Amino acid sequence: MIKPLLNKIFSFYAAVTARANDDLTARRRRVAMSVIEGYNEWKIEKIMAPHAPECTHQLLPASLKYPELGYQAYKSFFSSMMPYFRNLKATVQDVFDDGTENKVVLTCLAHADTAIGPYNNEYIFMLYFDKDCHKVNKILEYVDSAYALEFFPRLRAYMSESEGQDWASRPAVSDETNLEAHV
Repeated sequence: MIKPLLNKIFSFYAAVTARANDDLTARRRRVAMSVIEGYNEWKIEKIMAPHAPECTHQLLPASLKYPELGYQAYKSFFSSMMPYFRNLKATVQDVFDDGTENKVVLTCLAHADTAIGPYNNEYIFMLYFDKDCHKVNKILEYVDSAYALEFFPRLRAYMSESEGQDWASRPAVSDETNLEAHV
């Protein structure tokens, strides 16, 4: 008599636990995708929306020598870069969900028009979530370091040379146009 009752209790507990885990998995994935959607909308409020106030953001690999940034520092840094990019499209290639560690890994490709020509990079985002999976507490963002080391010094040079100029009103530079005419 006790054994059947215990079996029912354990079955009920297993079902409730499985449902709760499914809810957290769905929430984690939804928030992870909102990170990419924020970049695609290209509005700083949307980009920062999934970040918890204590979120840290680290651009990697370490050989790039970017410091870990807190919420406000990342917002400021990224806001300063936004005027030099447009038509950004990030596409998720794969999603890895680790429910036991409460994190999601996204592999992505990103393309954009920039002040110095086309931008094409690969990313791996490692997203660490709060316990309820409502916000991201930590982001490790891996980029193609060879591409970053070639592209970003050129962009920084352009930024310092054209400070105060409105690049956004100029025609986009694409593969088919003469880069020299725009730089």
